Amino acid sequence: MKTSPQTFRLAGLALLCGFAAQACQSPEPKPAPERPTYKAPRPAPGMKGSEASNEKPSASVTESASEAAAQKPAEAQAPSSVAAVDGNTVLATVGGQPIRISDMMQHWMSRESRQVWEYFYALMDERYAELEAARMGITLDPAVVDAAVIDVRMVIEEKIEEAQPGLGFDRYIRGQHNISPENYLAGIRRNQARGLLLERVVRTWLLTQDHAELRVIIVTNEELGEKVTAALEAGRDFAEVARELSEDQTREMGGLMPPVVRSEQLLLSRIAFNNEVGGVTGPIEDNGRLLWVETSAFPEPLSGRWSVLEPKVLASLKERELNEYEFLQWKSFIEENYDVDATAFLEFIGETPERP
Repeated sequence: MKTSPQTFRLAGLALLCGFAAQACQSPEPKPAPERPTYKAPRPAPGMKGSEASNEKPSASVTESASEAAAQKPAEAQAPSSVAAVDGNTVLATVGGQPIRISDMMQHWMSRESRQVWEYFYALMDERYAELEAARMGITLDPAVVDAAVIDVRMVIEEKIEEAQPGLGFDRYIRGQHNISPENYLAGIRRNQARGLLLERVVRTWLLTQDHAELRVIIVTNEELGEKVTAALEAGRDFAEVARELSEDQTREMGGLMPPVVRSEQLLLSRIAFNNEVGGVTGPIEDNGRLLWVETSAFPEPLSGRWSVLEPKVLASLKERELNEYEFLQWKSFIEENYDVDATAFLEFIGETPERP
């Protein structure tokens, strides 16, 4: 039984179809800082992807990462299937009474369903990144992950020593998290590796596509809109006007947005690519807001193997961290081209998968 072919959609994608929405807020800080998982709230899924192809993966470490990035993932996707998993598998017994996997999942869902879905989507994002990395020949140096884990551990140890001098890392982890320090550090390592790989995959994809750099001004009332129009018609610098009048969070950066890839489905992309460099479009009314867009540049897409692209991608990430908006563009591209079968998961949580 397979889930019905409905597309996973990110709620945050509305940003790229209309305006620069507020970035997702992070949860409260936790003792173990981790690399961010780039995600937005999503509805419970119907499953969609293009038809699975019988072709073998077409990209390897010896092929051009830029050429692979230009392909549709489904063209390089080998068929897959989900083996039957027994939700009746017993995890423990109490007085001879079993606690099954399905019992645990349904109990967890009844208490923290949003968190369960977020974890599930994070695992999906991890698989997408792994598949795309293999397809484009992107590799991750284990030494980079080692260094990231060391940095995280040092921060944790400093916080522990500050809060409870002499307690120590191992005792804190066992007492606070009820997990062995070894398993805790292994989890940190997985999270660090996932974040490092994901940012390389997404940024490589973007830099090898046709993309535009742009700035935006967004206001919510006509009076402020008239001031923006007057300032721009007077020849004032777009970034300066954005800092002064825009109500969007990008105002601090002069309205600077992450680059947008060429796409007829995205409003900002259509506007940016219809402009010349330095051109301004607006005001455009969108969902009760007034929007102005300035196209700053059309950078030449990168090309070549990962060995050639890696220093350029890493330099780009050092200059500008991966942003939610950038991730959303990549995710919408990926979700259109990979099949997802979550039948077993849906059954574990007591949901009935939709039939095609």
